[in-house]
Amino acid sequence: MLGQFDLIMFVGSFEHAPAPAEQLAAAVTLLEPSGKLVVIMPHPWNPSVFMGRFSTVARKGAPFRHLTPRHLSRLAARSGLQLEMVNGLPYRALNTVDRTIRHRWPIVAGAYIAQFRPAVA
Repeated sequence: MLGQFDLIMFVGSFEHAPAPAEQLAAAVTLLEPSGKLVVIMPHPWNPSVFMGRFSTVARKGAPFRHLTPRHLSRLAARSGLQLEMVNGLPYRALNTVDRTIRHRWPIVAGAYIAQFRPAVA
């Protein structure tokens, strides 16, 4: 066995897992009871992710399963994880001249970070 960890992070990788529920279940077995699991992924409404769904080019390689924070939370709950925090990450730096929707609702247009902990039984 590898041991137990205080922190497990999926940074831009969870959405490429062939079986997301299995990935979470496996991560829980490696997580300390007081540990944290963090997922950072593009929101499915990120402009590049959204437009990629309509691409006529066949995708090859890793799958893309960009989940909303709500969907990810439900999936994590099935593995015994409880959502502790979710926060939007800006699509671009907030100090740019561009003041479009990306800056008003960064969770819609950018990525997000979700932090989970093992649920108390």
